[in-house]
Amino acid sequence: MTGSSDFLDFGFVLWLIPEPASENLIQEEINNLAQQLGGPVFRPHLTLVTHIEKREPAVLELFQEKLKLLSEIDLEFIKVSTRNTYFQSVFLQASSTSFIMNLNIELRKMFEVEGTHFFNPHLSLFYGVLSAPKFKIASRLLSTTLPIKIRFDRIECHRIEGSMSSWKKISSQPLCSDSKN
Repeated sequence: MTGSSDFLDFGFVLWLIPEPASENLIQEEINNLAQQLGGPVFRPHLTLVTHIEKREPAVLELFQEKLKLLSEIDLEFIKVSTRNTYFQSVFLQASSTSFIMNLNIELRKMFEVEGTHFFNPHLSLFYGVLSAPKFKIASRLLSTTLPIKIRFDRIECHRIEGSMSSWKKISSQPLCSDSKN
């Protein structure tokens, strides 16, 4: 999606949420960029799956039953990247490990997500459309030293429909703390 709209209809989505210390660190970066560059503030997350089009009760049943044994996930973020898309304007790019890529594939099968939706594991830091000079300013404003390893200890299911203000968390659960990945 390009342009300046914050309107989406992705159906249900699954977000990985960083453990509290990392979440606070990334939230500070998001808040700072939003204030300096004029964008919205949002919660740090890694979008794992989008376009889940099942009915809510079926989504919740799969989410609560099938994902309760998923372990915490450690990912390394290796660089700051930019795109000319509203929701991926400035982001931390994760290493595309076989684990995270396979997890995306397995969850897409489990939730019967049709079509080909490009999966780019990342943590967005700024939503908006930036000019080239503002991209440079954004890079200078970041205080996170890379590479950085972030542990994700929660998974959430959200309904993404309409503008950001109408996005709704449907369910959340902790990930098991015996991570080996």
